[in-house]
Amino acid sequence: MEAITEQEIDCLIKKGSIIFIKRNKVYDVSEFANQMKHPGGREVLTEHVGKDVASVMKGATHSHSQNAYKLMEGFCIGQLVKEEDETQEKELPPQNEEIESLVDWNKAMVWQVQKLGEKYENWIHSPVDRPMRIFQTTAMELLTMTPWYMVLVIWVPVMTLFMQMSLRKWGNDIISFEVIGDHKVFIPDRSFSLVFLLGLLLWTLIEYCLHRFLFHLVPPSSSPTLMRIHFLLHGIHHK
Repeated sequence: MEAITEQEIDCLIKKGSIIFIKRNKVYDVSEFANQMKHPGGREVLTEHVGKDVASVMKGATHSHSQNAYKLMEGFCIGQLVKEEDETQEKELPPQNEEIESLVDWNKAMVWQVQKLGEKYENWIHSPVDRPMRIFQTTAMELLTMTPWYMVLVIWVPVMTLFMQMSLRKWGNDIISFEVIGDHKVFIPDRSFSLVFLLGLLLWTLIEYCLHRFLFHLVPPSSSPTLMRIHFLLHGIHHK
């Protein structure tokens, strides 16, 4: 990490970089913004280019979480030095360097989490914006990267199939019409729609309870297996 002057910041901004300042530390969040990772969108970030965002991040409208601050440290590129202070240049160590050094980011992560022991919970809740390899085997690693549309491609047909199976079973009270030969399409009546809505609400409640009370349990540091299972099921979501 190096010392950066106000003139250098102006040059970076003119080149299109999205630069923030927070307590005399300089952050380049261009990649983060361009990948649309900020919940508020890129426009929210560009409104504060070249400004000190310390008060904004603690503002009454939206106070950022500790995880947001930890994530931001990954984009720190140096310390702001006034022209008269250039002789006092000094390097600033990254905030999370100590805990992130406990694992080797060039190797598969699933076999390393057990080494964290009691520091696992703190590590998993310290988000970073960097590539992470889960499995060493390439075939297994490919299965961890799913485009958003694959969820629709796979599960919409499955959901439709089960709905049609249910409608066929109910039979008498369902409207149907033939499309090709003996094949029929079944249209649900009001009772089916109510049951479908009830199932949707019930699953939402179950999923919330699983997430809140099961997935957020901290695995014992004495059990490497449970730590790996927790990491694969939910821990990576926080990292």
